[in-house]
Amino acid sequence: MLGQCPLSLLVKLQTPSMPPEPHVSIASFACALSDLVAHSKQTGNPETIFSLEEPLFLSIKVEFSGSGAIALMPLQLSILVEFYAKARKRSEDLELGSATLPTRAKQFIYTPTLAIPIGLGSLAVLPDKAYTISALVRIGAKGHPALITGFVEGLFIQTYE
Repeated sequence: MLGQCPLSLLVKLQTPSMPPEPHVSIASFACALSDLVAHSKQTGNPETIFSLEEPLFLSIKVEFSGSGAIALMPLQLSILVEFYAKARKRSEDLELGSATLPTRAKQFIYTPTLAIPIGLGSLAVLPDKAYTISALVRIGAKGHPALITGFVEGLFIQTYE
């Protein structure tokens, strides 16, 4: 009988009333962070040199892709971005503020933007210094662990009086 299946086993496998084996499928998705930019409020253009009193915007591009993204966006996840500045000689980051957006069905590209309406001087940024700007991105349900986290740095700006 080696190599043969008992008849009762064959009957059980072919019985339509038997539930199928459990299977879970999770659709894949990706999230890309790019374009960390400082814009002058006066010109609307990207800039890297700002007066301490000059209003500006900091923004980052958050882009979702993959087959699972279409199912994820209608959940209205919170996209929270915290912006920081770090001077070369300082050991700690200076928190500039945060921006939050909810995800929406069929929208896959978001640009959370922080407005600094009265300039960097209002946030204890010093004149005649150079700062590295960074963004910490958290995507998920408010008040719960994040589904996605990311960090982007590399924007370099200068300040003057």
